[in-house]
Amino acid sequence: MRAWRPKSGEVTLKHRKYSTTAIACGAFLFCFLHGPAQSQVWQEPSDPAMAINRPDEYAWRLFIALNWPADASGCRSDPQKKLGDPGMTVWESWRSRTETYLPGGKKPPEWGVGCSQQLSAGIKVLAPSSQAAAANSAVPKPAFTHPLPGEALSSQLSEEVRLNKASYDFIRDEGLYARNEQTARARMALEARKNGQPLPEKAVISFPVGAKEAKGHWALIRDEDKSRYHWASGKFKDRDVTYGLVAFSFTTKDLPNWFWATFEHVDNEVDWPELKKRWPSQIESDAALVAELNQATRDWFAGWEVKSVDKFSCKTPPHNCNDFPKGLGIEGNKWQYYRLRGTQTEFVDAKGAPTRLVNSKIEGIFEQRHMSCITCHALAAVNSDGSDMPIAILERRGPTRKDKIGFIGAPKTELFKDNILQLDFVWSLRMASCDPTDERPCEGSQ
Repeated sequence: MRAWRPKSGEVTLKHRKYSTTAIACGAFLFCFLHGPAQSQVWQEPSDPAMAINRPDEYAWRLFIALNWPADASGCRSDPQKKLGDPGMTVWESWRSRTETYLPGGKKPPEWGVGCSQQLSAGIKVLAPSSQAAAANSAVPKPAFTHPLPGEALSSQLSEEVRLNKASYDFIRDEGLYARNEQTARARMALEARKNGQPLPEKAVISFPVGAKEAKGHWALIRDEDKSRYHWASGKFKDRDVTYGLVAFSFTTKDLPNWFWATFEHVDNEVDWPELKKRWPSQIESDAALVAELNQATRDWFAGWEVKSVDKFSCKTPPHNCNDFPKGLGIEGNKWQYYRLRGTQTEFVDAKGAPTRLVNSKIEGIFEQRHMSCITCHALAAVNSDGSDMPIAILERRGPTRKDKIGFIGAPKTELFKDNILQLDFVWSLRMASCDPTDERPCEGSQ
């Protein structure tokens, strides 16, 4: 008797016949209900459906992948290592803001050049808070001033901003590393609007899907606290010190308005100076410096005035148990001391109420109850004359922290004049300098 063979459109599983159409429909239904199969935890997920439907879970899975130990041979995760192993993480191996926007608007090198050198350097190089700098740029003096470069505050409470390959390559390929190109696009948009024409494709800045930007904030910690922090070596006033990661935010263009998530160390929940009884031994012997740093931490570490929301770790409403998800490899290492403060995908909720997302450290000098990552970043723009802060990031201005009121909800249409070009939510583009060899107009910082 001739052996049975499946007809076209059929497959066999354990000697049973199945229609390929039925299998395809079943697979589609499974993916629709449950999402695609999970990748290995060290692999960066790219899942818009999860970002929309299960944003807090998506934030934690990205958190794990981005904080996985980096492979010393390149800017990627090392699957041979475990979460929590010492050394630089994946996001720390990305290109820094200062490596992307070079002096004189010079073109940065290709992505692969220098990546392994970053990993081998081992010394954390930090910058002043971009939030404080942006506020100082946008708000008339003397209504708001805060110490910036060269002072103890900016040296102690500092940040780094890094871009993944998709973001870096887009900026490099599009020439956006120079203010001249940004200004030219804003002028192009202005001419189109004057003439009642649609914006030319070249005038629109739109990062590719998968573009990411991460921001870390660090503070001095004692050596005995290393086991509870992701830490790195650094320099502070010519002293060898240890920096601990106290805040971590990232955004990824998995959605048109990007996906936003922010995390903090559990020590941030209370007034930080009250918890940290003393500074590292390299610092505590200098009474004047200790006094200065104590005041700085009082300014920046205000505690969690807004409760966390994490539906993945906290299954029961109001989802503010301040815990971490189990079963993902976080238990028993330094990352168990970090908490998801919240996520954001839209300007408003289903009822039209503004959404909020705040990091008590990164936005420590502002009124926390009136902060929104997505709204603030929507105001990232360049003027057709080249100025980089055409829209103030604060609604109300005054001398105290409570007077620093940020925009929340959908941005106000009247803020975006014809001569303003949005930067697709990417504030780091404002760091671009003018290229003096480019004949096109440019008014940015040289």
